[in-house]
Amino acid sequence: GAPEEGWGRPSVAARRLRAERGKIAAEMERLLEAKMGTEQAMMKLSEDLDQQHVAICVERKKRLELEASCAELEATEEAKEAELEELRRKAAFMQAEVAKLSRGGLGWWSRRRAAAAVAAT
Repeated sequence: GAPEEGWGRPSVAARRLRAERGKIAAEMERLLEAKMGTEQAMMKLSEDLDQQHVAICVERKKRLELEASCAELEATEEAKEAELEELRRKAAFMQAEVAKLSRGGLGWWSRRRAAAAVAAT
């Protein structure tokens, strides 16, 4: 058939096709390089994400350990407070007993002392 309009002679058409193929090949190469760069960036981000996940897990474990230690210390503190309150109560009772005994006649020890004193005279 007759040559296509706008293409001219076959050698001109072949040169245009070669030029177009060269442009397409260059564009494909540029796209492949961009794709590789994107894949490398995604791989780096994935590695960073994995490292962050590990760091978060380590921090979470430390936080749980610290919370357990705090709970243990709080329980110990409550037990010590209860023990201290019991000791204060006992001390107050003993002070009251000492006051009774020092006034004399109110406790059995005072009566015994008085009886021993009377028997000694």
